Amino acid sequence: MLMSTCIKQNNKELIIGNFDTETGIWYISRDKNKHYFNKTNSWGLDEKMFKFLYTHQDLKSVVIKDYKTNEKWKISAEDINKYKEYLHFKREGTDYRIQIFIPEKYWEKY
Repeated sequence: MLMSTCIKQNNKELIIGNFDTETGIWYISRDKNKHYFNKTNSWGLDEKMFKFLYTHQDLKSVVIKDYKTNEKWKISAEDINKYKEYLHFKREGTDYRIQIFIPEKYWEKY
């Protein structure tokens, strides 16, 4: 069963992906031009949602799809825990949440 993963940011509810409760896969659709951190060549994930899915929902892996190019990348939850780096972006007037970034070299492209 697919479960929407939502966060509240800047007083808005945002759907950031869908979690498949049967397979343990978190599916995320993003624009690589906006959600990829070029400085470290990393994909970013919401830290709180990742922790929740990993701790309470038996997260096995994450699949990110660039909705503009249809390219996909996959990584195991164990590799995320092994290679993640924390970043928190602060901008005046915004309420961005803490992100974890995992370098693309640890993702499998398929």
